[in-house]
Amino acid sequence: MPFSKVKMEIVLPEDVVLVEETKTLYKDTMGKYYLSDAWAREKLATHFKCKCGNGIREKNRIFCDSCEPKPVVHFKEWDLKTPVYCQTHDQYFFDLDSLTDYLHDNDLKPEDMSLYLCDPSFLNEVGSDYWEDILPEDGDIPKEIEAKLNELNQAIENYKKPISWSPSKYKTKYNP
Repeated sequence: MPFSKVKMEIVLPEDVVLVEETKTLYKDTMGKYYLSDAWAREKLATHFKCKCGNGIREKNRIFCDSCEPKPVVHFKEWDLKTPVYCQTHDQYFFDLDSLTDYLHDNDLKPEDMSLYLCDPSFLNEVGSDYWEDILPEDGDIPKEIEAKLNELNQAIENYKKPISWSPSKYKTKYNP
């Protein structure tokens, strides 16, 4: 539908008082305007002085490097069966022999390794909502597919072995 040129008439009510006001604006080198000097400086800054007084912090951080809280490290002894991940070398070890071989082959000491215990990852069941983006509204998957899906989910439920491993929050160490 094409726009029609409708002339709108806006009548200013008599009880409205208009006041002339002058504002000071601050303009940066890119031509952007700010209402206050402090606001302009905050928007243009990439770093700020830290509240601790000892350093400079990046704009998107709360603390500088010197006062950044140290992360809480949880520790657990390694049972020599659970896979471990070495953060310093981006390497997984699924048994003691592979870890000792790696240390030997690369002339490393156990203290050179930042080891984390791994958590198992299991397959998730697949719901019929997996296909909701391609099904018609209020549509269901065909009955024979639904039967196979139930069969697959039963097989997934019965499969008790991990599919993969990922590093946990627990740091560990290897003491030969």
